[in-house]
Amino acid sequence: MDGEYALALNDLYGSVTEPGRIEAFTRRLMRLTRSHIAAVHFMDFRDLHASIPQIFGANLSDMAPYSEVLNGENIWMERQQHLMLPGYVADCDRFVDQKELKRTRFWADGLRHFDVSHSTGIVLARDAQLAGSLSLSRSEQSGPYSPYELDLLRAIAPHYLNVVQLQQRLKIAEQFAEALDAGIDGVPVWLLDTGGRVLRMNTAAAAVLRQDGWILIDHGVLAPRQHRAEYLSAFSAVASGAVASQLVHWRHVDAAIVLSLRRLTTAAHGPATLALSLHERLPDRTDREQEFAKRHGLTRAERRLALLFHQRLDLAQVAAELRISIGNARTTLKQVMAKTGAHSQAALALLIERAIRD
Repeated sequence: MDGEYALALNDLYGSVTEPGRIEAFTRRLMRLTRSHIAAVHFMDFRDLHASIPQIFGANLSDMAPYSEVLNGENIWMERQQHLMLPGYVADCDRFVDQKELKRTRFWADGLRHFDVSHSTGIVLARDAQLAGSLSLSRSEQSGPYSPYELDLLRAIAPHYLNVVQLQQRLKIAEQFAEALDAGIDGVPVWLLDTGGRVLRMNTAAAAVLRQDGWILIDHGVLAPRQHRAEYLSAFSAVASGAVASQLVHWRHVDAAIVLSLRRLTTAAHGPATLALSLHERLPDRTDREQEFAKRHGLTRAERRLALLFHQRLDLAQVAAELRISIGNARTTLKQVMAKTGAHSQAALALLIERAIRD
């Protein structure tokens, strides 16, 4: 079994660069512990769509009818809640004996359908932001997990935690590279998690923090001193996934400053991230907007709707923000398109973008 253990660790560390090898590791671990079902699961509590279960020995579709019971009435989890820290190896039989287990709906309406009576696992992450675990299950006939098998999992746990951290660091590095690729040389860029904490920054961003007092890091969180309410509102919208990107504009001395927030891909084993880039001394947006409206003879109401539509590209959202009916919004948008000569909504958005940026 020592050789099998070494091969399992080889598969585990190989999964850092080859994610497919996590299946080889999990199936090897199932053989070592005589488990017929296993699951690897991560959940970002701030982005509930980031739940990524991998099931081995069963199908998610087969489990779907029982998911409410399996997730909501887990007596094994409830009894060990106070111990659920990263690296902890669950010993479910220690907390719930078979007689008590079989009196629960959790077993009768859930576990029984998959011939599961015993379970163990490794807690991989557990805090206010992220939870993760590797769970193993087996039948009543196979019996409880032995002290030897639990010790085997305890020996593997530190390695698994290390792999999770490595994967997270690699994912952050990939996302930071993506954020930099979207900008240009010399543009300050920060990579933030959805709580606003700074994960990475480039040298231009570090220079801004040293030289200017209007933006700083407060307890790890990036915090502009000016227009903070507007920034927080934009950040919340992007972090929650309500919009893919947002811009925050203001004047600073003789410069027009733009903070650009953009949501990046959700990491498999960690939180979603945002790219924040800073642009100074751009053409004054307000002047450009007024010039655009004057050139096309737009009324104040038409100008407001057109510019908001350019930012949101969602007429229902625009109507809600302007507190007008969707019918009124459609009518006003058609008037704007007629005055500007735009033949489609996409053409109008592009026309406004060019007018503001050129």
